[in-house]
Amino acid sequence: MTKNVRASSGGIGWSNFLIQLGNGELQNDSNEVKVPDDMLSSVDIADEIFGDIVSLEDMSAAVGKAILTPRNIDFLEMNNKVLSKLPEQEKIYRSIDEVMNDETEANNDTEYSLEFLNSLTPQGYPPHELHLKKGAVIMLLRNLRVNQGLCNGTRLTVEHMDRYILGCKIATGANKGQYVLIPRIIFRPPAYDTSPCRFKRKRFPVRLAYAMTINKSQGQTFNWVETYRLQKSKLRVVQSMVTGADDKVI
Repeated sequence: MTKNVRASSGGIGWSNFLIQLGNGELQNDSNEVKVPDDMLSSVDIADEIFGDIVSLEDMSAAVGKAILTPRNIDFLEMNNKVLSKLPEQEKIYRSIDEVMNDETEANNDTEYSLEFLNSLTPQGYPPHELHLKKGAVIMLLRNLRVNQGLCNGTRLTVEHMDRYILGCKIATGANKGQYVLIPRIIFRPPAYDTSPCRFKRKRFPVRLAYAMTINKSQGQTFNWVETYRLQKSKLRVVQSMVTGADDKVI
């Protein structure tokens, strides 16, 4: 790397702030960091960053924005809240869940109800329900076609919603604007999973990307970031994702 694009676009002051923050020079005696007042928000987070999404231009601008949270339950709540701002009709997709029978375990379809399987979200699995609207910003959860830019973490916008396929446009990177098709895939537990209820889930490998966990957002760059219930240990990670002091609110 010869140039830090993220830090350089924010000016020397922003670069120095990141360095001091990373070196622990901004902490007080209580090991706390004072966040500048101009980086704080006193209004609803979703309204502050996304406003009223009523046009295609608003939907396009939303790609460069994100609400970051430390907990899964928070980002799910925020995603649905932002989705409700879109004027298009909402469509709900539900996964197909099926118990994986194993010869070494007494694990069969009669032991677990379908409702119980639907209520589970094991690590690496998306939730049972997926709420979408045309124009929504989503994130890919699996590598599908890496040579076409369809990698885990790729952000897309929804253009067409069918029962078995999603038509989307890649929203960032070298393949930005390319129209792609996203099929349903099967999520399976890893080989080392020893849980008594092993099941597979067929679903679109995407989720809404207006909000995400801080861990999931690492490696990406945004124009505007807001944080919700931020943990102090995550502050340095979040600050380094944006290009300048004017691009985020905490």
